[in-house]
Amino acid sequence: MLDGKLETFLVVAQWGSYTKAAEQLHFTQPAITQQIRRLEEAYGCALVEFHGRSFVLTAEGEALLEYAKIQKANERRLREKLTHMVHPLRVGATLSIADYYLPHRLGAVMAQPGFCLQVEVGNTKTLLERILEGQLDCGLIEGMFDESLFEAIPFCKALFLPVVRRDHPLSNRQAALEELYPFAVLLREKGSGTRGILEHYLASQNSSVLAFQQQMEAGSFRLLKKLLEQSDAVSFLYEKVVEEECSSNRLAPVFVEGFPLQRQMHFVYAKGSLAEKECKTFFSHLTPIVTDGKM
Repeated sequence: MLDGKLETFLVVAQWGSYTKAAEQLHFTQPAITQQIRRLEEAYGCALVEFHGRSFVLTAEGEALLEYAKIQKANERRLREKLTHMVHPLRVGATLSIADYYLPHRLGAVMAQPGFCLQVEVGNTKTLLERILEGQLDCGLIEGMFDESLFEAIPFCKALFLPVVRRDHPLSNRQAALEELYPFAVLLREKGSGTRGILEHYLASQNSSVLAFQQQMEAGSFRLLKKLLEQSDAVSFLYEKVVEEECSSNRLAPVFVEGFPLQRQMHFVYAKGSLAEKECKTFFSHLTPIVTDGKM
């Protein structure tokens, strides 16, 4: 059973307020304060820092928060096992993976008798948070993650490159990165692995998305690609995401030094998760694919 003080700490961190946590838990505020102090005494460090009436978690508090989330998720799964509840394996997948890398790999999983599966699509940041909170058991992600919090298995490699409409001035041309800046850039939303990879690369070049003439966001690949076809904008996408459009001469790559980037996609789950065995069993039925070729 999860320690009551950790339960209190989770609620305090969720609300960012001792007062609201007290209301949520039907405790007095001094009782909440006392429980947090006992946790600090037990771990020998400060978990919160006060700035006037507000507070923030210390680095140690953030570490304890992640630990408490994993333990709460394990507590829920243990109860389900002990009561023999039928629990579908809850798998998250980023949009790129869900739409272009995963569908033809799920057949082997569906062929397994009695294997119950639930798939949720979201961006990398959201999926990682939901895994830590126990809302998902595992995920297929394309972006960066904290290796101290997650176990990771390589899923597949994919090429990431700049793409424009077929008759764009830079279509199929060798170009310096700076030659893309006079055009608008079409981006996925903040938190997506695709956007994170681009931002990380640009930072390594002492640049950012703000260097482009205009920035536009689209949460849908279908919309994003249609906008590319109808404008002079540039976008950065995985090869498989634009495979059909490039084959039919609607979109084309730009050959920029440093691209294409070869990126490793990963299968992840929380360290210490009680769902580890089920996660590994699920992954064993997915045949990893490697995309090393160029367009």
